[in-house]
Amino acid sequence: MLSEHNRDTKARWIAVFQTACEREGLTATIAAVPSGIFVHFAAQDAAPGELILHHFGLELSSAGARLEELLHPDPAITSDDSLRIENAIDTALRRIRVLLIEHNSYLSGGLPWPFPGGADILRTRGLSIYRFPKLAAVDVTAREGTIRIAFAPGELGAITSSGFYVPTRVRGDFTVTARYELPVWRPGPHTASVALFAQDEPSLHRYYSQRNSDPMSQGASHVLANLEGALLRGQPVAGSAGWFRLVRRGGSVSAWHRGTDEVEFSALGRTPDPGALPAPDMYIGAKIWSPGRCEGLVADFSELTIEAEVPSEQPPMPELRPDPRLRIRTSAKPGDSELPLG
Repeated sequence: MLSEHNRDTKARWIAVFQTACEREGLTATIAAVPSGIFVHFAAQDAAPGELILHHFGLELSSAGARLEELLHPDPAITSDDSLRIENAIDTALRRIRVLLIEHNSYLSGGLPWPFPGGADILRTRGLSIYRFPKLAAVDVTAREGTIRIAFAPGELGAITSSGFYVPTRVRGDFTVTARYELPVWRPGPHTASVALFAQDEPSLHRYYSQRNSDPMSQGASHVLANLEGALLRGQPVAGSAGWFRLVRRGGSVSAWHRGTDEVEFSALGRTPDPGALPAPDMYIGAKIWSPGRCEGLVADFSELTIEAEVPSEQPPMPELRPDPRLRIRTSAKPGDSELPLG
């Protein structure tokens, strides 16, 4: 049995696990048993449950805990250690969602930098394509001065998300601005979103300057800040075009928007500065996402500017990968599969 001081440790860990699974859309079971705690992941996103559990253990370790500590709690565990494991559970499940998305996504380099200006390293390394699920009917293309993200009319499932990102890290303070235009924007019965974003490499810190449609209000839209998973109160927006902006100063990130009939950017929200914590390197991108179905969603991004330090040390260039939709149409064989979770 756990000590009297920590008799509710199991209950707290189970609650943290369940809350994180609900937030991340993960299907899993956790329960207290006489020997400790039982954890089971259902197969999802084409990954078997056993492999998800294995990666959950790896992510716990990266977050400062061990799977064994969760499954077999120490009867004499301290409050500090219990809190450490709670935080590790939450962080690990955030990472599992990211890994599952990556597994069922199409990620490819090879998209040219179409925007005027930009540091030489940005132009040389170009852009990358992101699409989830990997077989979704979405195309991301570069034209002169513009990147187009186009969702074909049809079913989108639980969520379809696609766009482009800059596979080159930026460091320190930054100001990122992009113009967008929505030549086609016909969401179905659910909200459709378009945004400029910045996120760190493990996708634990994510910031969006975002525009949402409101299907309950005859196509009306509003813009808002989506910062670290918190949606801040938005404001109505008219027209089909505007500018998104994200700014980091120290550890604080703020989201901004400007309509085509406005002279100044309006602040949508900001995060508090964490103080001494170092600000991680970030990646920049833009995307559309929506669940359910749509009758066509198209966003054109232009005038992307990135004012930031761009370190010379960068990860390898993303590979140019063939579109899996073409592979399925032309060369799929029974039993073909890819290794889950990388």
